[in-house]
Amino acid sequence: MGEAKRRRQWRDQNPEAEPMTEAQAITNIPQDIRDDIATAIQSVTLMRPGGTCAITNLLGLTCLSGLGIDASIELGGMVYRAGPDERHDVVAWCGPYNAGMVLSTLQALQDGISPEQIALLNTSGEEPDSRGILGHVWIKLGDELIDFTPGKWRSELDRLLADGDDGFPPITWEVEPPRYIWGPRRDYEKPADSDARTPDPGNAWYMGWLGPAPSLEQLRAPLREAPMYLRIIANNLNAMRIAERLRDAQS
Repeated sequence: MGEAKRRRQWRDQNPEAEPMTEAQAITNIPQDIRDDIATAIQSVTLMRPGGTCAITNLLGLTCLSGLGIDASIELGGMVYRAGPDERHDVVAWCGPYNAGMVLSTLQALQDGISPEQIALLNTSGEEPDSRGILGHVWIKLGDELIDFTPGKWRSELDRLLADGDDGFPPITWEVEPPRYIWGPRRDYEKPADSDARTPDPGNAWYMGWLGPAPSLEQLRAPLREAPMYLRIIANNLNAMRIAERLRDAQS
């Protein structure tokens, strides 16, 4: 969705919200404002089957855009190490190779197709089904990575595993995930010289995507069903005077 369309959507769904500013390169956002933006984004309870990273961070993207913060969405794999065991004590929103992928890519790997050949799979030009994703969605702001979902990872896993056993022992939560992540992208990359399967406890790696990926329009589809979420978040942002505080911080 283009910037102008996002702004029109914001105005249509939030008629009482403060007017949008023009998109600009807002930098050096103070920590207290980051904390309050995250609080506003996380103020809604998402009742959806499956994972909620896409809708949460797309809500975040829409609200950041409404504040004049020009960001974008990224897809990939994510692994977070919560405890001592590098295999069992891990939150893994990814497929093989710690990469994000659609289910058709996973099937191709299981059928013996190499990762190097995966890029040739989508020869029809059709977009893959975004409902079958093994991966994660986050926000890119310049050289920074933003993810409003870490505080829900533990409860999300409990919910997803409530109806079955994944075959692994329960995660030992020695280090709880942060409430949200907003920091330099390089701090969340796997070191080039590392042969470890997962990061050290308390750390997260945001990895790449393998194979064909769903479009942003496909990922945004749930937002059309949930304008109330945007209204609640907009009201909370206004109550905390986020737009005004941002302008003061940038002046």
